[in-house]
Formats: sequence, structure tokens, C-alpha cells
Amino acid sequence: ASGGLDHSVHLWGLQRGDAGSEALSGQSDQVRDLAFTSDGAVLAAAGMDGRVRFWDVAARAQIDEPLVADGVFTLAVDFSPDDSIIATSGNDATIRLWDSQTHRRIGEPLEFHEALVKSLAFSPDGTVLASASQDGTIRLWDPATGTPIGDPLTGHIGGVEAVAFNHAGTLLASGSS
Repeated sequence: ASGGLDHSVHLWGLQRGDAGSEALSGQSDQVRDLAFTSDGAVLAAAGMDGRVRFWDVAARAQIDEPLVADGVFTLAVDFSPDDSIIATSGNDATIRLWDSQTHRRIGEPLEFHEALVKSLAFSPDGTVLASASQDGTIRLWDPATGTPIGDPLTGHIGGVEAVAFNHAGTLLASGSS
């Protein structure tokens, strides 16, 4: 799946001989991040309109009501490995955790970054959520309690644009501007 500044979401077939993509219509603003559920059946699309829209991949149709992040731009989205939690971040330097079934926010926003939170990643076992911020830090969170784990990770000169865990959960990679 890919999302664009042109408000589009495309699903790309990767089977041999498949040359194109299928556009999903319905996004009302730039698409900043995408995340699949663990079974690949649902795609979440985070938009600059402050909404996360959900797509049934097989039906190629929007499902459920979008998550609305209190008027902030939604810059990142990720599902926990068991798909029970959706994490979002925005231009207000916070992270929000949502119940994936009810789409209700879990607890208060997580507020320890000083600038935009550009990327989120759950560890493979779901016990850690990593966040990358334009403030040049990476924070680790306990998603069960919403509390930070340790001190911020530093070392980048510029803002941190991306974070990703390896499949074993033993390494966290980060990329910076």
C-alpha cells in the first residue's frame, strides 16, 4: 500500500505480471502513514485532516468510522502486534492510544516529546512502542501503562523521521533528516 500528498491510497499487487495499483478513494487530505493489521485484512491510513480511515483490503472499501485525533494532523499510525491497540501521533507532539474495536482513546495522550512525532513502531511482542520526533529524540513507551521507559534515546543531529524494530525485537533502527 502507498499513500500520497495527492490524497490517494493505492494497493499494489505484487504477483508476477501484476503491473499496476488500485486506487482507494475517500481520503480528504494528504496521506502521511499506513499500517496493516497483522492478518493484512485491514489497512489504516493516517491523514493530515486529523483522521485515520480504515479500509477492508479484500472489499477495497472504507469500513468503520474514522478515528478523529482532536483536530491535529495525524502523521503516524501503527497497530499493536495483536491488533488490539492503534497508536497515532500528530503535530501536537503527542501520541494517542486507541482501542481498535471501539475506536475510543485509551488514557490521556502521551506527552513527552517537544516537537512533531513522525513515526511509531510497536515491538514484535507488543510490550514497547517507539516514537520518533522532530525534537531529535526517540522515546520508548509501555503501551499497557502509557508511561515512558527510560530516558530519551539521542544521537541524531536532526529530527528523527522513522523508527522500526527488527523481527526479533532486539534492535531498533532510526532514520533522521
